[in-house]
Amino acid sequence: MTTPPLPPPPGDPGSGTHGDGLTLHDGPTACPHAVVTGYPQARHVLDRPGLFPRTTSAGRPPGLRDADGETHARLRAAVEEALAGLDLHALRRHARAQARRLLDPIAARGIGDLMGEYADILPLRALLTTLGTGDDTARQLESVWHTSAWPERPAALVPALDAAVAADRRAPAGGLITRLRAATGRPGHDTDRTPAQLLAETLATGAAATTAWTAQTLLALLHEPQTLRALVTGTRTTAQLLEEVAARQAPLARTGDHVTATAVELGGITLPAGTRLHVDLRAAAATSPGRGRTHDHSHLGWGAGAHRCPAPATARLIAEAAVESVIDRLWQIVPVTGPADPHTGTDVVVPVHIGVTCRPTDRGTPVPD
Repeated sequence: MTTPPLPPPPGDPGSGTHGDGLTLHDGPTACPHAVVTGYPQARHVLDRPGLFPRTTSAGRPPGLRDADGETHARLRAAVEEALAGLDLHALRRHARAQARRLLDPIAARGIGDLMGEYADILPLRALLTTLGTGDDTARQLESVWHTSAWPERPAALVPALDAAVAADRRAPAGGLITRLRAATGRPGHDTDRTPAQLLAETLATGAAATTAWTAQTLLALLHEPQTLRALVTGTRTTAQLLEEVAARQAPLARTGDHVTATAVELGGITLPAGTRLHVDLRAAAATSPGRGRTHDHSHLGWGAGAHRCPAPATARLIAEAAVESVIDRLWQIVPVTGPADPHTGTDVVVPVHIGVTCRPTDRGTPVPD
């Protein structure tokens, strides 16, 4: 599949000063901004937060995605400690069970949309099972998710998560909420972000990236016949395919905004202090030194540096269960049309739909765990 670069951020002109792996645009204000598309330039920005700190939103404390230095280290340590306690076997079991529920109607009809009816739903549902809340709270969070635009999703999730955190204080359930409350209460982990705010950021970014990864991998299965044959015959594993897709497509397509702390040269262009930077990870993947290798550990599919994704293994487990469930449950699957034009969000790129037909099957057909 081709991997076109992301368009410039909203409001950017379509042209600018082109450097090596970078395009500098004149912004609507006095501060210029640049889109970084080269692999070496992307690594330079991501690995040097002192030179290229994250930008923060006015009016609120910096969060996991836009904090730097000690503040980011405390936030990340708390989130990583909470995530380390996940029962991955239980998560896989829940992901497979949710996949069956979503795929059964498609299998019975023989036609469906693997984006709107499946990939856009499953990752969030699987992650919600880790919180330790009841079904009512999970349904409320899912409803908020699907009725909010991507940029507003983290903030939209906070009220329901605040209530869930309060309930967990009264009666600890032992899930992700309990562990995150404990982690943020430890000396050295104190932050201005509440457990609900940290949870909202983690859920929103994790679900969106895993949705994109799952959808991109399903497109590879449907539109690259040799890929499906390799999986069915056992010459390639699902984990290998997922890693290849992550390397060339980047589930997190664009990082949060950076800004130059001082005047600095990048890509042969001198950027003045205060230049806003957008790192296009999908475009940078095209110039990765490991591109095309079976095991490309240099890719930027999950970012790099201090802000690298804190839980790629969790995303991999859910995406792997999602892809394997489609292969197991939908027989003689055929795409209805060619790959649809992607929908570009703030940080992810996903297809608008993935229309398929398959041989109708009995709802009771078991899917092996």
